[in-house]
Amino acid sequence: MLSSLAFAVALANRGVAQVAALLAYSIAIDFFVAGLLISTLCWWLSNTYLRLDIASTHTIEQKVEWLYAFDVHCNSYFLVYLILYVVQYLLLPIVLLDGYLATTLANSLYLAAVAAYFYSTFRGYEVLPFLEKTERFLFPAIGAVVAFLVLLPFNVNMSSLMMGFYFS
Repeated sequence: MLSSLAFAVALANRGVAQVAALLAYSIAIDFFVAGLLISTLCWWLSNTYLRLDIASTHTIEQKVEWLYAFDVHCNSYFLVYLILYVVQYLLLPIVLLDGYLATTLANSLYLAAVAAYFYSTFRGYEVLPFLEKTERFLFPAIGAVVAFLVLLPFNVNMSSLMMGFYFS
């Protein structure tokens, strides 16, 4: 919440009501709604496709609980928060410049945030002994690398896009 307020003060010439709406949006949508959707998807995928199939009369069926999936999201989101809310804020004067160096730095921050999120998610599910092939949680990071490579030659700066989305 503090970082959203810092972004609002640094980038927006808005009233108190608009800053409060931005804070509510960033907390409600960016964290909770996205978290609910991603946690539910990961919970469903892990219980549907990644559980070991051990049929024995001496075992108890184990499943991933939804709250565990949400906890994994919260832990993973902390890394995104640090990279995109704290580090990006400190680098705003650089990443909002025109040019390929600024674009490379800005897009590298987003790539690092997405890769860290999915790596942390992978690690959260990897520790469960009744799941197999949890490395599949790393696959979306490949899409982030592809997006990085596609956007870079066209000088599409993700920081500029996101700041325009939130503050225009």
